[in-house]
Amino acid sequence: MKQSLGLLEVSGLALAITCADAMAKAAAITLLALEKTNGSGWMVVKIAGDVASVQAAVMTGAELAERQQGLVAQKVIARPGEGLLPARVQAPSPAPDVAVTEENTALTDAPPTLRSG
Repeated sequence: MKQSLGLLEVSGLALAITCADAMAKAAAITLLALEKTNGSGWMVVKIAGDVASVQAAVMTGAELAERQQGLVAQKVIARPGEGLLPARVQAPSPAPDVAVTEENTALTDAPPTLRSG
């Protein structure tokens, strides 16, 4: 399946990280990069995945950035030309099943000892 490219440009690193987190949680995408652009602390979030997932993720990130007054630009390229995506972009693997187990968290009565050297 051909990968799509999603770009979200926002103002500030904190907002870029927050948007990237929301985008990754919203759809099965691969985060390619967070890059600083040439202007006013703008950052671009680059993602890849199938068209529907990339569109959903970019929409989620753009809505979040807009609520924070930090949206600069957004773009989804459905079929990017050769060389725009890294050669090794793979479809994201499904999340593994995680079994919740109860661990023994009993504390010992003695405090930890420090050794001087």
